[in-house]
Amino acid sequence: MDTIMDVIHHQQAERETQRVQANREELVERIARAVCADGTVQPLQGLYLSRCSVPLELVHSVLEPSVCVIAQGSKEVLLGNSRYRYDPSHYLLATVELPRVSQVLEASPARPYLALRLEFDPPSSVRFWWMPVTRSLEIMRR
Repeated sequence: MDTIMDVIHHQQAERETQRVQANREELVERIARAVCADGTVQPLQGLYLSRCSVPLELVHSVLEPSVCVIAQGSKEVLLGNSRYRYDPSHYLLATVELPRVSQVLEASPARPYLALRLEFDPPSSVRFWWMPVTRSLEIMRR
């Protein structure tokens, strides 16, 4: 019985791995189509898509509250005294505005760095997430 269950779990894990890889490949294709040359575009308010064909020098900037996802390549970010490296398997979530120093580490013309950043307004996000809870509590009080 354990052997059959092991095979089933292994098959499910394999399918999940294939699905994640297919989703990642689709994200790479979509960002590459949207950003044909090195640089950053903003197709929608708060959504930034980036492409870079070579590793970059350090860039000093301010990181807005956002979630940053790398589809291909890697980047290192220094926030205060902390160093974060992220890549297609790791994302960066910033919940407050922070000064940062960042550097694209892995990028080439054949496999450019491709990423997306989605900014959000923390007070609005908190209201959005808490609204269903608040409404549920109001209904329960009645």
